[in-house]
Amino acid sequence: MVESLYKKEKHPWGKRPLLFVTKNRNLLKKGSLLDLGGGDGTDSLYLAKEGFKVTNVDIDPEAIKIFNQEAQKNNLKVEGVISNILDYQFDKKWDNIISAFTLHFLNIRNARSLIKKIKANTIKGGVNLIVGFTKKGGLYKPGRDRFYLDEDELLKLYKDWQILKYSKMIGGTRAGVQQEREMLIAKKH
Repeated sequence: MVESLYKKEKHPWGKRPLLFVTKNRNLLKKGSLLDLGGGDGTDSLYLAKEGFKVTNVDIDPEAIKIFNQEAQKNNLKVEGVISNILDYQFDKKWDNIISAFTLHFLNIRNARSLIKKIKANTIKGGVNLIVGFTKKGGLYKPGRDRFYLDEDELLKLYKDWQILKYSKMIGGTRAGVQQEREMLIAKKH
């Protein structure tokens, strides 16, 4: 395993939840929420404070340790699970599943397989929130087997669901490059 970013910096991805999450919280279904690749849980902790029953899954033990400490400080009942998101055992269906800025760490086949699992393990009427990098920007390297979204790919992957919110934007990354991202919130029929 690669050395934890969290040992060098407590919140390497920032301390605030994604604006896309906070602005669109009302589109999520009240109830259970699974955050796949949630790191130290900025989105998960915010949503737990908003009344969701949150489970945050991340491969980095240090990230989950920080998540659990923050939850305890804020008296939040959450679950932190140390697991590769590809190995996570879905033992129930969820009201909401979110995954933000994690899919590009996976190879193409595994990322598409994970999206199928996410969709299959969401209850009818449940919601998925997915944010991923596209191929437009300095992070994407052609020929590397990493999952960067093709043009409007999230819309295509969720064509059988009701699209509640969809947008694209270009923004800076931790690496200091500009990269387009697709953001989608969809409801299962």
